[in-house]
Parts: sequence; C-alpha cells; structure tokens
Amino acid sequence: MKNTTILLALIIVAFITVKAQTHDLGVNQVLPESIYYGDSAKIFPAIRIYNYGTEEETDFEVEVTISNGVENIYNCTEIITENIAVDEDMFVTMNQVWVINDNVPTYTIEAQVTLIGDENADNDNGSYMPYMNTIAYPQQMYGDISTNPQMEIYDFSFFDKNGNFTLIYEDVWGSGASDFINGILYRMGNNTNYGYTLEMVYPDGNFIVTGPGQNIAHNVIRDNNGELLAVHGFAYDYNSNIAYFAANVHLTNDYYLYKINLQTLEVDNIADLYHVADLEYADGKLYAIRNYDNSFSEINMQTGETTYIGALGQNLLNDQAMSYDRNEKIMYALIKDWVDAEADVMFGTIDLQTGHFSEIENYEQWYYAPKSLNIQPTPLNNIISFQIPDQIGETIINSDAQTITVTMPIGTNVSNLTPEIITSDGTMSPPGNIPRDFTNPVEYTITGKWDTEKIWTATVNIFTSTDEINQNNFTIYPNPSNGVFTITNNELQITDIEIVDLAGKNIQYSVINSQYSINKKGIYLIKIKTENNTFTQKIIIQ
Repeated sequence: MKNTTILLALIIVAFITVKAQTHDLGVNQVLPESIYYGDSAKIFPAIRIYNYGTEEETDFEVEVTISNGVENIYNCTEIITENIAVDEDMFVTMNQVWVINDNVPTYTIEAQVTLIGDENADNDNGSYMPYMNTIAYPQQMYGDISTNPQMEIYDFSFFDKNGNFTLIYEDVWGSGASDFINGILYRMGNNTNYGYTLEMVYPDGNFIVTGPGQNIAHNVIRDNNGELLAVHGFAYDYNSNIAYFAANVHLTNDYYLYKINLQTLEVDNIADLYHVADLEYADGKLYAIRNYDNSFSEINMQTGETTYIGALGQNLLNDQAMSYDRNEKIMYALIKDWVDAEADVMFGTIDLQTGHFSEIENYEQWYYAPKSLNIQPTPLNNIISFQIPDQIGETIINSDAQTITVTMPIGTNVSNLTPEIITSDGTMSPPGNIPRDFTNPVEYTITGKWDTEKIWTATVNIFTSTDEINQNNFTIYPNPSNGVFTITNNELQITDIEIVDLAGKNIQYSVINSQYSINKKGIYLIKIKTENNTFTQKIIIQ
C-alpha cells in the first residue's frame, strides 16, 4: 500500500509538471542572429513569440532593448492586438530602426513579452548576441551575366562604368535579382533545389542562405498562401529601409509586387504587377523595366500602380538589369533585345525622365544574357569641416560647387595658414593640417574608393573694417542697426551683395543701393563683391 501511494504521488507530480498553462506566451527566437554590414546598417529587430498555452491570445506587448556592453542604445515596445493561436508562433517586428554606425564587436538584444494573466514567467524573456561581421567589396559594381549559348548558368562579375566586366565566380545556377543593402550584396536566387531564397553574396561570389529557419528548406520565400515564387526584380528603399520584389507564383502567370521582411522573410502582397524584368529604387521612387511593352515605368510603392515613362527602344522578353548610383544620380543598365535572335547585350544608362537607354558598351555577343546589376554609391568625397585658427565666423562650405570660403581678421598673413580639415571619406591631397599659402585659392583633391576624385577650392578672404569699406566708397548705415540698414556705393561697381549669418547660412542675395531688412537679432557678415575684390563687413542687428 505504501509503494502504491508513492507511485500515485509521483504520477500526480508528473502530471502537474507537464500540464500546459492556460495562458502562456514566450519568447522563442530573437532576430537578427547574424549581422553583416559595410560601414553602417539599419535594422528592424524581430522577435518570434510562441503560444505555449491552451487558449488563443491577443493584446500583449513585446519590448526589445539593445546594449553595446556599456549602455542601452535601443529600446522599443510594440503593442500587439492580433490573435495568436495555440501552438502557433508570430513574428513581431519592431517599428523603430536600430542604426549601427560603429565597430562595436558585440551587442546584446534583450526581448520580453508581457501578457496579462500569463501563468509562466520562465519563458517571458529571451536574449541573443548576434554574430557581427563587416564586409568590404573591393569593386563598385557587380552583376550576373550569362556568357554561354545555353544561357542556363551565369557568371558573377564586376563591372566598371565603361561596361568592361571581369569574371569573379563561374556557374551561378538560378541567379536571381539582387541589390546592395547596408553595404552588403543580397540576392534572391534559386541556387538550391528548394526554391528562391535570400542569399548574402560575398565579394568572391560565394554565398550563404539567410533567414530565421534552421535549414534552407525553412528559408524558402513563399507568398501568404505558401506558394513558391519566381523572382524577377529586387529593390531596396534606402530611405525607408523597405525591400520590394516582383515575382510570379510558381508555374503561373500571376505576377505581383511584394514587400519582404529581411529578418523574418515574411511577404506582403501589394498589388498585381504584370511581367516585370527588374526593379530599382532611386531617390524616393520605385522604377521597373517591363518586358511585355518594352517600357520603363514608375511603380507606386503603396498601390502598385504603374506610370509609363518611356520606351527603352528594345523588345524585351526576358530578364534585364539596372542599378542606381544615388550619389551620381545615374541609372545604369544591362539590357538585351530578345526578339532579335542576333541582338547583343548592351551596357548603358537610362534617363529617369524619358526612359531612353543610352549605350556605353555593346558586347557584340548574341548569346550573352543579363541577370542582375548592382552598384555601390559613388563616394561623396566631401569636406565636412574646414577651420583656420582665429577665423571670423563660420566656414562657408558649398558642397554643390565644391568651394570653401573662410574669412580672416585684418593683418592676417594668408601665406602661412594651417587649416584643420575633416573629410567624409577618402584621402586628401595636399594633406590638411599643415601650413599653406592662401594668397590665391588652394585646390584639394579627395580620392575615395574605386579611384573616385573630387576637387575642392578653398578661398581665404580678409575681413574689411567699416573705415576700409568707406575708403572704397561703400557705406553701410546704421551699424549697429535695429534690423533696417542701407548699403550705398559711390564709385566702384558692385556685382553682388551676399548676407550670411555666422553659421555660414545664406540670408539673402541683394541688389545694390537699396534698403535691407533682417528680422532676427544677431551678428551677420555682409559680403560686397566687385569684379576684382570681395569686402566683408560685420553688422550687428540689435
């Protein structure tokens, strides 16, 4: 009897131990588990929540906190009102972007799910330290192009802006659409026997399949009905950090525009989008090459509505490729006329206003076939700070004209000045932070990645006192002023008058011999220009 009692007690304890709780949501997975990026990255963390309980749940919160080992640098909470069924999971993607622009070797992502009445606190929290890896691509432009008559396999190559290409990796089967995201080349390819997957492509052409699943089969891209998709275009909105792709449902003529979550691989169907050969995002707009009418079009990213821009001048019946350099504002393309069996693949540019294709290089091989083209932005090679000790006011930097203007006090020896210069990227010649003669403007050449160059011109002006301006027959009065003042000229011909604040911001360009008005109190610089000289006068608005 004693043994029977003990056995019954053990059964009861075991039953209590394994009995599921009625209300029990838990953190099942923290994403991303791996982070690949170039110089910086923008990521939306995602958490997989699982319903371990015995009832459907709704109305819960998911909070994510990220630490760099010293302090918390990210916090976001999502309130979820959707239902999550028993023994089902749900990805919750944070709507706040996590920006990475440093080289911190480790981050810790902490996640917590909060459900009122949750009966098991042990699984409410989860944490993960993602694998961090920075990758540098030594070339600016990469693409997949078939160079065999069967057109069944593609060669991963790098291109220059003259259309010359060099083979990197041979025999890429099922190569699909691709784009640079966070400085990393991603491809939606069909290089496995399972279907299209999201691949991270290394500079040498090798790749790995990404996604939250435990194996390749679990990371195949499917629509909301679980159907396989054949991808024809892939584009990344670098402003909103959203990825789009165009595809048809496998073995059908049902073509759609989709959004894809890069962490979870969840897909949202936006709208029908018939026969697209490629997609590309450029400065707030999504563009498409549509092969059924040979057109270059703009696609509404919310509705999928197509606006015809123009004809490329080719009969397009298969894959084409394009890529936008957002700093140069140029759309590059690889296109082929598939109607004419003897037509060649051409490299060139597309006019975003007219859709016209301008040839740069014709490969003169009828069996060449384009698949993808991807360009990294040309470096800005900007000067972002230029300071000389004892200068007056702020440096005026004009990025469009690539000019720098500094004003120095009267009596400054401009033949021996040492500027402190900060550039956005690249190397500078002559180098900064050493003495230079600024009697005449000095040119600085900044060379960035891929041998890109930009020439900046730095000019030093000498601040001119009121007495000196008067000696040159200019008069500014009253000074100080209540906001209204007059500039007159007696003899010399004024060509331009520019008024700037001490931050270098232009307030107005003015005509001469007239009255001027500045509403905001402060100190301003008035630059009076003649054909041969520039005179700078400080005015105080009280």
